Amino acid sequence: MGNCVFMKIRQSHLIHFFSIGIFVLLILFPLFLGLKRILLASEGWSFSYIHSFQTHDLTSEVLWFTISQAFLSTILTIIIGLPLAWILARYQWKRAPLVRAILTMPFVTPTIVAAMGFLAIIGKGGLNLIGNEDYRYMALILAHAWFNIALIIRFVEPVISRVHPSMEEQLKFLQMGRTPYHRIRYLWIPILWPSILSGAILTFTFSFTSFAMIRWITPGNQSLESFMAIHSSGVGIPGYLTELNQLILAAFFLQLTILIIGLAVIGILQKKLSSVIPHIDEKFEKPKPRKVRFILYPALIFVVTPLVSVIVGSFRIQDRTKRGTYFWGLDGWKRAINGSYAHTDIIDATMQSLVYASMTVIFAVPLGLLITKSLIALEKRSNHKARVAETFLMLPFCISAVMIGLGILIGFMKWQPDLMRQWWIPVLPHIIIATPFVIRIFLSTYRSIDSDLIEHAKTLGLSHWAMFWNIEWHNIRPPLIVASLFCAAISLGEFGASWMLARDGSFDTLSVLIDQIMSKPGFDPLTYPTAMAVATVLMTLTLSFFTIAEKWREEHDGGGF
Repeated sequence: MGNCVFMKIRQSHLIHFFSIGIFVLLILFPLFLGLKRILLASEGWSFSYIHSFQTHDLTSEVLWFTISQAFLSTILTIIIGLPLAWILARYQWKRAPLVRAILTMPFVTPTIVAAMGFLAIIGKGGLNLIGNEDYRYMALILAHAWFNIALIIRFVEPVISRVHPSMEEQLKFLQMGRTPYHRIRYLWIPILWPSILSGAILTFTFSFTSFAMIRWITPGNQSLESFMAIHSSGVGIPGYLTELNQLILAAFFLQLTILIIGLAVIGILQKKLSSVIPHIDEKFEKPKPRKVRFILYPALIFVVTPLVSVIVGSFRIQDRTKRGTYFWGLDGWKRAINGSYAHTDIIDATMQSLVYASMTVIFAVPLGLLITKSLIALEKRSNHKARVAETFLMLPFCISAVMIGLGILIGFMKWQPDLMRQWWIPVLPHIIIATPFVIRIFLSTYRSIDSDLIEHAKTLGLSHWAMFWNIEWHNIRPPLIVASLFCAAISLGEFGASWMLARDGSFDTLSVLIDQIMSKPGFDPLTYPTAMAVATVLMTLTLSFFTIAEKWREEHDGGGF
């Protein structure tokens, strides 16, 4: 009997180890192959490459631009997001779930669609600021803030909502709480700083690794991400473009180092968040919003405007005969359907995108579920090891889509060149990128399951499948639907890795198709409307998945991130 129990425990541990190991291997193996080939083409590694990267004419401004735009984007995101998190948490809003869903839409909008939306606003048919590089730079910062405000809101709002107003009222009677400044210093900053910093680091990360927005909103500038992507075609060939290989290697090292530091800080903050967030079960009546409506309504307009601009832009066509005038028509949609502007048409690209999205769901959701169960089992044995493993599994957040695509492209071409002709290869980065989101969605659910129920089930002799079906299944059904839809949305909108792997017309997705169309000569009046038509389809699909997912998300699922 004892041997049987021991064998079951050992088998369970092996399954947990296998699920985590498979995902880590999926992340690291293509990167290892890619780095190995770049190192060979670079004639080894030297820290002098970093100095060369800073002084070379091709890259001297790249690192400064990458860090500065990410820093400014983070600051602006906090400035916009904090007041919104405050008013959503402290006031009673009608249709609050709908408001939160609208404010979250930018984060699930494909970055290439966001870029098209802001181009429509600042372009010739909009504010006509596209010819000024300073305005383009400001538009980029604003676009990153637009994309990331949901991070600040959904990290900070749950914390504020758990603080009972009586805590602040009681503090007013003390010397340290007599002024608003002192209450912020002694009450709100100690409670909120871990969640604000967590949201800020993730905002910095997503802005730092931005590709589509930088590629199209500020094409005159390059970030580390866009530099690696644009110059990847000549990389990894020994004896060819050795200096370029060294610059790519330096960019890879710089980006990986900075983002791993951010990931490590996030890991430390995870523990801090759990100890700082107040747990108050007492319900209190929130006041009705009056003056603060003037904060929320402009924010909602700000969120919706780029999305509406994409739709409007698909029907708005520049008149060839009269410069500066426009008319309404379906010409852009017709060009998108017949595919005369790219390697494929909108229908084939949509089908290809949906196939990739389906495959991402089929592989990422079960893998994420297994990894989540492994982390929960590890937490029971060693919470510290579980935290380390959880942080490590978030590696795709700091290994950007372009880095993953570059690793697969260069590594697999050397290891197994025939693999690059396989239609399923672009699915690999989608699975790698989507799985951490699946893990985050399932973790909060599994941590809320009463452990006593599991112990009682084991005492009664229930098998693993019986426990899963009778206890876990009823709890994870909503998160399972949310994770599946979120996976599909991520796959549909993924651009960086898809652009690296599927830009030859073989397996074009909607996001790659938009990029192909926008690369056509700008003097053609149908270029913009055609690209906007494809962007409208991609946006509609992605936001439809997100809307359905929001209906299944539990209200108590605080941040949702």
